[in-house]
Amino acid sequence: MTVLILSQRLDYHGRAVKWGLEQIGVPCDWWDRSLHPVTQAISISFADTRAELGIAGAQVSLERGFYTSIWERRGRVPSASKKLARADKTVALSESRKLLDGIVSIIEERNPTAMLVNAAREHFRAGEKVFQLDVASQVGLKTPLTLVSNDPAAIREFRRSLSGKVVAKQHFPFSWRQSNGDLLLSGTYLLPDEAFEIDEVLSACPMIYQERLDIVDELRVTVFGGTIFTGRQPRSRESARGYSDIRLESRDSMIPAVLATHTKDKLIQLVERLGLLFAAIDIAVCRNGDFVFLECNEAGQFLSYEQFNPNEPMLDSFCQFLAKGDPEFVLEKPSGISLAQFDRSPDGIAFKEEYSRHFREEYEGAPFELADH
Repeated sequence: MTVLILSQRLDYHGRAVKWGLEQIGVPCDWWDRSLHPVTQAISISFADTRAELGIAGAQVSLERGFYTSIWERRGRVPSASKKLARADKTVALSESRKLLDGIVSIIEERNPTAMLVNAAREHFRAGEKVFQLDVASQVGLKTPLTLVSNDPAAIREFRRSLSGKVVAKQHFPFSWRQSNGDLLLSGTYLLPDEAFEIDEVLSACPMIYQERLDIVDELRVTVFGGTIFTGRQPRSRESARGYSDIRLESRDSMIPAVLATHTKDKLIQLVERLGLLFAAIDIAVCRNGDFVFLECNEAGQFLSYEQFNPNEPMLDSFCQFLAKGDPEFVLEKPSGISLAQFDRSPDGIAFKEEYSRHFREEYEGAPFELADH
C-alpha cells in the first residue's frame, strides 16, 4: 500500500514527510499540481469502464484501493502561461483547476478505504472562517467578539461598542503586487480612525472585525488522529505599521505546552465537527488567563514545533499516521526518524539548495498573490 502526497517541490513539510515515509519503508507517490499546465502535461482518457491517466513527471495511480492515505498538502493552484493575455489566463486557470479537482475526486472515490487528510470536499468548507467560529463556539471554545459585515453602520456601531479596540482581517490571507514591484501583505491589522470614515470603503468588501485581545502568548495546536502537539510562542509587541498578526512575526521560539484535558477534548471535537483529520489551530493566551480560539488551518504548517524541540517526534508521528491510515492514530513505538536527520540528509540538503536557488533566481510571486499587474 502506498501514500499519495499532493504538494509542491518547495514545500518543506511535504518533502520532509516524503523522506520520512521512505525511511520507514512506505512507498510514496508525489504530485505537484502547481506545475500544470505550463510545465506539466496531463491526459486522462475514458473508454468503456476504463480510465487511463498520464501526468508528466508524476506517478499517480487510478487503481482502485491503491492508496492507504492521501495527504492534501500544497500545490492545488495551477500556474498559467505568462504569455497569455489577462482574460485568457483567467480562463486557462479555471479550466486547469477544474481538471485537477476532477482527477482528485476520481482518486478519492477509487480509494474508499483510504484516509483522506483532508478530504477535498471538507477542505474547502473547513477553511471558511465564519464556519470555524460557529463550530468553535458550539463545542465550547471561547471566541473573540466578532462582526463579519460590509454594513458601514453596523461596523461603526461594533467599533463604538468596543471603544475603538478592534482589529480587522480577511477571510483568506493574500498579497498583491503594485506596478512598481512592491509586494503588499494582508494579515490582522489595527485600523486607523480614517479607515472607518468612508461608507464606500467599508461596504466594498466584507471583513472580519474582532475585539482587540490583550494577548501575551499564542498556542499552535496540531491535531491529527488522536495525537496533539502544542507549542507556545511568545507574542512580540505590535508593529508600528499596524500589524497585530503573529504569522507575520519571525518565529524564534516555540516551547512545549500542556493543555487541560477539557481543552483537548474541545479541540478534538472542533476538528471532527469541521470534518477534518488534520488541523493546525491558533489559540490566543490572554493576560487575564483566557484561552481564545483564533482560527484553524486545515493544511497548516507544523514541523517548526520539532525544529525548536528536537526531542519531540512530530515528523515521526505524522509519517506513521499516514502510513497506518488510522484516523484515531496515537504514536506507540517511535521509529527513530527525526526532522534533524532529514535536514542533514541528501534530500534535505537538496531541498535547501532548491529553495535558496528559487528565491535567488526565479522568485516573482508570493503565497496567496492575487494579481500580477
